[in-house]
Parts: sequence; structure tokens; C-alpha cells
Amino acid sequence: MDRGSINTRIIKRSILKHIARTEPVGTTVGTDYSIVDRGTSPFAIITAQGFSEFSGELAYIRALNNLAAGGAKADSVMIDILVGSSCSEDRLRKEMNQLSKLASRDNIRIIGGNSFVSKDGGAEGSFTITAFGKVEDSVTAQLTEKLSVGDKIVILGEAGRFGASFILERSRRLADRKANKETEEELKEKPKEADTETEAFCLKSNKNMSILDRFAKSYLDAAVMNKDECYIQDVAEVLVQGGASFIHDVSFGGIYRTLIEIAEYSNHGIDIIHERVPIRQDTIEISEFLGINPYELLGTGGVVAVVKPDRLERLENRLREAGIQYSIAGELTESGERVVHSENFHMKRSLTYYEGDDIYKVV
Repeated sequence: MDRGSINTRIIKRSILKHIARTEPVGTTVGTDYSIVDRGTSPFAIITAQGFSEFSGELAYIRALNNLAAGGAKADSVMIDILVGSSCSEDRLRKEMNQLSKLASRDNIRIIGGNSFVSKDGGAEGSFTITAFGKVEDSVTAQLTEKLSVGDKIVILGEAGRFGASFILERSRRLADRKANKETEEELKEKPKEADTETEAFCLKSNKNMSILDRFAKSYLDAAVMNKDECYIQDVAEVLVQGGASFIHDVSFGGIYRTLIEIAEYSNHGIDIIHERVPIRQDTIEISEFLGINPYELLGTGGVVAVVKPDRLERLENRLREAGIQYSIAGELTESGERVVHSENFHMKRSLTYYEGDDIYKVV
């Protein structure tokens, strides 16, 4: 199987198929959080996980974002760490120090976890963060109500921006290592990702040119995404206040995977207008240079919401009051088709099941 989240076909036929359906939320394609207890009225307890093979912070962000899609903010987390035998204690120390600072900043308790050394853990290791929070029953009811034909699709955040920014930052780290003139012996002690990065950023273009050589520094600086922009809790809160019926953060597989999962969850078709999918020009150009699809690129920080037509005006008012940019990109349809079409050109693309994130083609 390809790296990244397991593809949608395998999830449906080999994972979800074998889970007893005892709860409406948590065992379906399209939901990244689970309801643990609805018996503590007026609150429901929910949990969500975030995973990263690159850093604990990214796993932390994903866990909080998945929880936010259920309308909750985390009050506690558990941290699971898997590393290879070549991982240094100093790396673990730095990761845990960073996670402790993040949790302290957000007033979140670290309540436990697990750590393990495995030959498949890798030199950088991987991190799984499990977040717990509570949400009012009324919010849970709102975010799990039945979706209907004609419900509107609202996109917030630019497609593929996080993935493009992530690629750029890893490229710069590689360039810094080369500038420091590390010896061959030192390079051998680095994580295997170093070799992958060399291929990604030096050999992935026809011109055999680094991405740092292709674009001006000022242009690339503007493409880097601020970490604060990766969190969706505040946006999710406004969406709930505006009456959204469903919230899904964008992650592996990019905006296209998120849209297909919303169609799967709703049991309806989906029709999206291509020009109404927000995307930055620098994301497009970086993706074209590397030969990847920005609409299938890691989209952490992005959000897609579904809203009933009679609540759309209310939702838009809330978003404008909060200064949040958004796009009414399409709607759920009766036809069953999952398509993106253009208003200006002869273009209609059928959305297919997620098979892998394009970021793994270059990192």
C-alpha cells in the first residue's frame, strides 16, 4: 500500500465493514471523531486522533482539528510515540518539550500515552495524539443531522496550501544542511528522509533544478503557512454558531478527498464549481514545478462545511463578522455523481476514491 492514510476503498471494505454499527458517528467515511458518551447530558464526550510521521506538533494539530470538526475543544490528550532504534534521545526530548509547551499554551492536560521502539519506527519516529473533549448535546445533534439534496458546500482555506508550505520548508532544511557542508559520514547518520528529500527537490523537475532555485525567495516566503493558520478550532466554532450541519477538516488527500468523503457520508452526489475552490497561485506553481496535483495535496488548516439553504445567510453573516474568508462552492445533488465542473471552460471531472496524498510523491 502507498504511504499516508489508507485509501478509501480499503477503509470501506476491510476496516469499517467489520465494525459493529453501535453509534451514528465514528465508524463512517467522512467523520474523524467519535462520540464516546452521550449519557452525560447536557454534554457529549468525544475523542479524536491525529497522526504524523514528521513531528509531534503536526499530530497535535490534526488531533485538535479532528475534535473541532465535532464541535469540541480538547481538555486532555494522550501521546503515543513509535521510534526506530536509531532515533536519538535528544530528538525525543525536543519533541516532548514542544508538545508540553503547546499543551500548556492551550490549557490541555497530558494524561498519558505509550512509547515504543521498533525496527520500523524510523529515525524521526511517528506520533499519535488522542484528544478528548466535551460538547453540548445540542451541538452534537446539529452536526449529526441528516444531510439533504440541495445542502450547500462551504470551503474555507486554500486547497493544498499546507502541503506546498511543508514541501518548501523541508526543501530549505535540506539546503541548510548542504550549506553547512556536512560530511558523508554525518549524512549517513541522518534520517533516511534526507535521501528522499534530495530526490524530491533536486531531481523531480525536468530541469534538474531545486525548487529554491526556480522561484524568488520573497515569493517562497509568502507561500509559507503560519502554524497558527493550521488550527481550525476558531473557524469551527463560528461554523457551529452559523448553523452548519456538518464540518470536515481537510487533511490527507487534499480538498478532493474531503469532498468525496462528504458525498460518502451524506449518501448523495456532490457538484462543485472549480473556480470556487480557493487556491493560491504560489501553491499552483509549486505543484506544477513538482508535477503534483494541488487539489490532492495535504490540506491541514482547510475546512469544508455543509449547511442547509435556509441557514446559509446566517452562516455567511457569522463568517463575515468574524473576518473569515469562505466560498460557497457547490451543493449536494440527487444524481449520485461526484463532480467538479467549470463555469468558464469545458471541464468536468469525476471525483474518484482517495488512493494516496500527492505529498508522498516528493517527500
